Amino acid sequence: MTTRSGRTQPCDRAHARTRLDHAEKSLEVAELVAGEREIPESRSVAAALAVLAGIAASNAASCAALGRRSRGDDHRQAAGLLREIADGDRAAKALLDLLNLKDTAQYGLIPITGRELTTALRRAKTALHELGADSVELSRERLASETVTVATPAGVLSVVGRPPATRRGYDDLRRDARREQLARGLRPAVASSSDLARLLAADPERDPSILAALRRIAELERAHSRGLVL
Repeated sequence: MTTRSGRTQPCDRAHARTRLDHAEKSLEVAELVAGEREIPESRSVAAALAVLAGIAASNAASCAALGRRSRGDDHRQAAGLLREIADGDRAAKALLDLLNLKDTAQYGLIPITGRELTTALRRAKTALHELGADSVELSRERLASETVTVATPAGVLSVVGRPPATRRGYDDLRRDARREQLARGLRPAVASSSDLARLLAADPERDPSILAALRRIAELERAHSRGLVL
């Protein structure tokens, strides 16, 4: 299919996951090779791998968000697709910066400089950071029946639609929840120790020592509220 962004190919979330894996592995190997930056050839190879990481990351984001990826001869067309994605401008700029080094890194007769290599690695990391989170469909129907795991640049995030061992879902947990200061301006509602223990008890794979500790904390809190000392 040919669009204003050039020739494209249909793809889905499974393809997005594959291309994201390629991006992460390309960047991993690039950083390993960059450890030999005193060797001119290694700098060029590491930069070339960083470029491939950026291209693969852009493919992953386009497949996940748009259902298509760029397949034209000019990789810069992929940046146009990224701009169609919400908040994709920064990733598009990082990709274009990488592509400016592509010819020198992959085909040039003069090795990439240490500064250019640092820029390439930084831009590849930016692309992965901006685009690395899976775009996951979080419908009410899906969340009602399963826990959805999302890979993000900060780690794995589990989205639970209905907490286990509750009758009314999150409404049960809000009853005794307290606002806790976690960071500047961030005061989320945190479930009580009793409710957290109840949730852990419903999960057979949890560490029993954590459950025991939570139950002990709950006992201490109840005793404190009654003016008792244990």
